[in-house]
Amino acid sequence: MNNRYNKRSLIAVLAMSLFLNGCVGSNAKKHGDQIVCYASDTCFQAQQGDIQVKFYADVGQAPVKDVSLSNKEEKGESAKLLDDGIVEESGDEVPADGVYTGCIVLDTNISADEKEYSYVISVVFTDNTSQDYSLSVRIFNATDKAQFNAYYTDLYLSSYMETKDFKQDSKETRQEKMVELLHDLEDKGYVVKGSIKADSLDSIVYEIDGFGVVFVDYDSLTD
Repeated sequence: MNNRYNKRSLIAVLAMSLFLNGCVGSNAKKHGDQIVCYASDTCFQAQQGDIQVKFYADVGQAPVKDVSLSNKEEKGESAKLLDDGIVEESGDEVPADGVYTGCIVLDTNISADEKEYSYVISVVFTDNTSQDYSLSVRIFNATDKAQFNAYYTDLYLSSYMETKDFKQDSKETRQEKMVELLHDLEDKGYVVKGSIKADSLDSIVYEIDGFGVVFVDYDSLTD
């Protein structure tokens, strides 16, 4: 598994919510199959004030004319995604590498238990066909850090465990993908370092920081 899979997870996330929202034109689907859209993160703990979220569209070799981000609940464009390499403005780090980047500022101060923001990345191709990709960003009003760690970990792993791929993959492939996702969470500080145990192809054990040990039985998830 490579970094491209991990990017799909984050977005997809982490809503794990990457899906085709609509297309216009006969070539849009062909071009769109090359594109992966994701965000710097899609789950945040509440009461952190304003935070910056980066959105990305990895277009590969697709002939792209314009990429933009909009909030489904608001009219107009939220941000333009650019491939200009101007980090200070667009957030894009490498010019002309096929990865378009845009930034928004999100207010995490919410009173509800959870709030979800729905965004659409619209990609317009040079033949004027277009395709949209939907992503969700969630704010979770956890009572403590341990609760948020558990919530975040569950969402992150669900990006794979709730897909058809998970049910169809071999036990070896499931283990490989789960271990890689858990190592990502370990690096982020959500899973306790050194706690991941994948001694069996039927299950995996890990510890969430501040929350406790979690046991996942693969067979129970594929019935």
